Amino acid sequence: MESEDLNGSALARKLEVSRAYISDILHSKRAISKEMARKISQLFGYPLEILLRPYPISRDKVKKEKVS
Repeated sequence: MESEDLNGSALARKLEVSRAYISDILHSKRAISKEMARKISQLFGYPLEILLRPYPISRDKVKKEKVS
């Protein structure tokens, strides 16, 4: 994000999500969904495989999402 000179608000606008959603991802409170990984891959040109690798998130920080 720094290399693209984007702040959380600008990134949220580009990805069409809330700033809080981006903050949760950046602070390891929320995992990246496949759809979000695809959007980030397209926006920055990163290989999708890199974004879909498992990474640790804090169980204490994870927000429970409603599943519809």
